Amino acid sequence: MNKIKLIYSCIVLISLSISLLSCNDDTKEDNLSATMVYFVHDGVQNLKMYDKGNNTIYAYSLDLYKSGAIENSSSVRVGIMSADELVAYNTTNGTNFELLAPDVYSLEKNEVSFSSDRKDVNQTIIINFDPSKLAPDNTYKVLPLKIVSASVDINKEKSICIIYPQSHTPNFSLTTLGTNTISYTKGEQSVPELDIVTQLDIDENDSDIELEIEIDRDYVTKYNLDNEEDYTVPEANKYTLETKKILKAGKTELAFNLKIFQQYLTGNYMLPIRLKSSSKFGVNKDEYYVVKLNVLADELSKKDWTIADFSSEEATGESGGANGKAIYLIDGNKNTFWHSQWQGAMATLPHYITIDMKKSMTITQIDMYQRQTSIAEVQTKAGQFLISEDNINWKKLANFEAPKTHNLLSYPVKKAKGRYLKVLITESYFNNQVASIGEITARGY
Repeated sequence: MNKIKLIYSCIVLISLSISLLSCNDDTKEDNLSATMVYFVHDGVQNLKMYDKGNNTIYAYSLDLYKSGAIENSSSVRVGIMSADELVAYNTTNGTNFELLAPDVYSLEKNEVSFSSDRKDVNQTIIINFDPSKLAPDNTYKVLPLKIVSASVDINKEKSICIIYPQSHTPNFSLTTLGTNTISYTKGEQSVPELDIVTQLDIDENDSDIELEIEIDRDYVTKYNLDNEEDYTVPEANKYTLETKKILKAGKTELAFNLKIFQQYLTGNYMLPIRLKSSSKFGVNKDEYYVVKLNVLADELSKKDWTIADFSSEEATGESGGANGKAIYLIDGNKNTFWHSQWQGAMATLPHYITIDMKKSMTITQIDMYQRQTSIAEVQTKAGQFLISEDNINWKKLANFEAPKTHNLLSYPVKKAKGRYLKVLITESYFNNQVASIGEITARGY
């Protein structure tokens, strides 16, 4: 790999990975009997530079190699291809390169000499690049170099090097990403602490930099509209978030601390966190770390609940009536189950059961168990939960998808108040017809 040198006011050399687009092999051809010279890395070489705003200069090492069994000295001169030569190169290679402006680069020298010593086979020409002079959206501008002349043979297949420089502004991004869902019971005393970590995409930082993160409230609004949910941002006294911190010189990573006071939370909340600003360099505002806080409200008592209506039930076919009826949906026993009618006539989708809770309740979550017999007999696949005050006008709480499992399925819903709760089943695993459910429970207040 070529070595790139970073220079802060004065030139300091460091290594940089070079992406090779050339189909040519870098193998040094020492088996050749005749002495030849060529570029170690020929073809198109991508050069990624960062404009740090502090007179940074990138030094590119253009390496030349002398091969052959005969101990010959050699001098080599490197030059820049003319505009006409670059046009010819574009025609041959299907590219659209243009000459780079002269103020972007400078050559410390353009000639090297090899002695006749067999160990003297590598020489380097340094080319300095100023990323501040290069447009960030550089698409075609290149520095096309060629071996102009040599006192020995030139390997024509490796005599052209096209340096393709690209300037980037250093950027901060979150490394703590995705959605973290925290579920807890109302009044729980624990105080979760989370770190939101941001990273600078360069290896060295020579400045103190102020970074700021923020809660994006518009994200919550859009999320609720897209998902028909009812999340809100917690009040300011229910959490603490470090929003401004200083990244010290020499560091490239910084963590912001978040504490959530769960004992004060009474609903479903969301904290979409993203980078807001930096006193130096750019920030990625499109990445989020989303904390979802699903409060498990108290489980509502079902002792007074009754079944107000249903589309069908299997009154006799399941264990002689010990299962199958709609009332088994709310009997407090997950091992009994409601089943849509199949004996005598096959009830078809959609199926529904309407529960009368006897008084108006605010619902925040629905818990459900699938049928607890064999997994093969788990039938309900998807549907909706709805709520109503009068058993006539209905409001959707949430859509649900139900996997084939015997585990408890919990569905946070868009908080709403009503007396009647309806379970509507729209999809079945069994020929898209019959359905069954072990138990339904609601949480709220």
